[in-house]
Amino acid sequence: AGLNTISVECGSVFTPQTTAVTVGGGVGYSTYQFDILDAQPTTAGAIDLLITAACPDIGYQNLLPGKQVASYFIYTMDIPEGEIDPEFPCGDNLFEDNFDSYSNGQSPLPSPWYVFWSGYSPQCYVTTEQYFSPPHSWRSTGHPTWVRYDAYPMTRKDHFCYEAHIMLVDTAEPARIGFAYKELSNTSRPFAVVSIGGTGFNTYQWYFVEVHVDCVENYYEYWIDEEFINHVDWDISSVTEQREGWFTHFIIGTTWNPSSSGTSTIYFDDVKLYWDE
Repeated sequence: AGLNTISVECGSVFTPQTTAVTVGGGVGYSTYQFDILDAQPTTAGAIDLLITAACPDIGYQNLLPGKQVASYFIYTMDIPEGEIDPEFPCGDNLFEDNFDSYSNGQSPLPSPWYVFWSGYSPQCYVTTEQYFSPPHSWRSTGHPTWVRYDAYPMTRKDHFCYEAHIMLVDTAEPARIGFAYKELSNTSRPFAVVSIGGTGFNTYQWYFVEVHVDCVENYYEYWIDEEFINHVDWDISSVTEQREGWFTHFIIGTTWNPSSSGTSTIYFDDVKLYWDE
C-alpha cells in the first residue's frame, strides 16, 4: 500500500491530477482521493475519466522495456443539466456593502453612494425591518415611479460580476440592478441591468441574483437562486467611443419605467461588485 501513483484526467475539462498519497487501505489495496476543483465542463451529460494506476515496477517481464507497469480504467460520470458553473473572470477587485456599518434609519448613504430619483422625495434608508443577513438591509422606495442609488464611479472594464439579495414588496414594481452609462451629457441609460419582478416572483421573499457581464463579447448572463435564467446579447453598433467613455456607475434601485405609476419598495442586502483591471 502507498507505493502506487494514481492519476486521473479528462481531456480539456480539467488539468490532469496525480497523487501518490493514500487516504486509507488495507492488505493488498490502497485508497486515494482526488479533489478536482478546476473542472470546466461545457455541456451536460456523460463524460469519461481516464484513471491510471502505476506501480514502481519497470518493464513488465521485459515486454515493455523501460516502461512503468500500469493499469488503466475508464470511469463514466454524469454532469447534470443546469448545474454547470460557467468559467468567467470575475476578478479580484471588490465593492461590497451589507449595510451593517450604518445606523438604523440612515439616509442618504455616504460616498460612494448617491441618489437619483424621479423628482419626488424618495424614502430610502437603512432598516432593520427586513434583512437577509442581520442586522440591516437597504430599503429603497420610489415616489411615484423610480429611485436609484449609484455606487462606485467606474470606467468600463472587460468583465464585471455583481450579486445581491433582493426582496420585493410589490411584484408589479420590479427591482433594478446593474450599470448606467451616459448616452448624452445629461441622459443616463441602463447597461446590463437585470429587472427582478413580475410573474413568478413572490412578495417578501429574498432572491439571490448573480450577473456576469462580458464587455469584450458584449453579453451578460444572470442567475436567480443559482438557477440560470438568461443570456442577453447587446448591440453596441450605436455606442460611439465617446459614449463608451461615459460608462459611469453601478446602480441599485426601483423600476424607472415612466409608465409605472405605483410606489415601489425594494429591499437590498449583501450587494457585491467584482471587476478585473
